[in-house]
Amino acid sequence: MSPSSVRIQFDVLLKTDGSRKVGTIDTIESFIPDADDVEFCLRWFRENGMEVFATDFGLSGNTTIETFEELFWVKLVPAEGDVLSKEWQIEGRIQIPAPIAPYIDQITVSSAPELF
Repeated sequence: MSPSSVRIQFDVLLKTDGSRKVGTIDTIESFIPDADDVEFCLRWFRENGMEVFATDFGLSGNTTIETFEELFWVKLVPAEGDVLSKEWQIEGRIQIPAPIAPYIDQITVSSAPELF
């Protein structure tokens, strides 16, 4: 399997009124993003070749390493030095593209789930 066909998992935390608050049972609803923001971001990610779906607080998805690196101006390297690794590290700082920057609080690369 070539590195260009390897897919990585990522999560997107959207900005909300609660973004700079401490999360508690009393403030949890302020962390739920606006539905229009979610739809805008879903559309942008999909138009840029990523598979994404909405979660309670943002988005979760997957894409090829090449697409992720190109869109966010970073380099992804296998945590264990093996391109088939399920763990990835980001070299550099993620640059969020201007169209979605007002809506995004954080993008992280997540581990692929283990399938039994």
